[in-house]
Amino acid sequence: GGRGGIRSGDKIDLLMPASMLRRLSLVLLLAVAAPALARQIPGSRVVLDVPASFTAATRFSGYVDEPRGISIVVVEFPAVAYDEIAKGMTVEALAGQQMTNAKRATLTRTGDYLYFMAEQAQAGTTYGKFLLVTRDKGVTVIVTANVPKSRLDAGEATVAEMEAILTSTRVADTAAAEKSLFTLEYLGPFKRAGLLAGTATLYTLDGVLAPATPDPTRAFFVAAPSLDVRPVADLD
Repeated sequence: GGRGGIRSGDKIDLLMPASMLRRLSLVLLLAVAAPALARQIPGSRVVLDVPASFTAATRFSGYVDEPRGISIVVVEFPAVAYDEIAKGMTVEALAGQQMTNAKRATLTRTGDYLYFMAEQAQAGTTYGKFLLVTRDKGVTVIVTANVPKSRLDAGEATVAEMEAILTSTRVADTAAAEKSLFTLEYLGPFKRAGLLAGTATLYTLDGVLAPATPDPTRAFFVAAPSLDVRPVADLD
């Protein structure tokens, strides 16, 4: 053959850097990953299509992919809250919550919704934030996907994956069965009124979650699981 060409019998080194092999393996893994599954959050009417790698969160309403450090947080409000929340959902308002590079975007969905992308530093880690506010069947829903930016930069999570989850957000006619995280042995005159913002339980004197006429003097109390995982000693 000519000079510098590859001749029969030559040994060809096709080894790739380890980092490239890892990235290629991840791409192939994502390409053959199981399709997203429709799951209804315990105690909630919200349904999301999430990949099999996500499991139900135990300390908030939503899902987590612990190996990748991703969380999907879901908060519910009455439908009337949508307009007020939408007014405060702006790039400037997000900046006031220490979110940077915020921008409004669109999803392939119909009906009332707002969708924003941003970044936020928390506990030394920068997260990509994907925020959806929508209203359906008498419920206002806020869904926030939190993804370590390092995972996005490495291709270990994608914007398309997060947007597919948010796009799938819908409201079922009835709530899924709850998973009780605590019990109260004494309530006095209070009655359980229902869930507030996903995992918090509201107790009122009449057992009504949202009265037809707002009453600022209304007595109530709220019990909610802590996001802190540190054990608490028995006070007895």
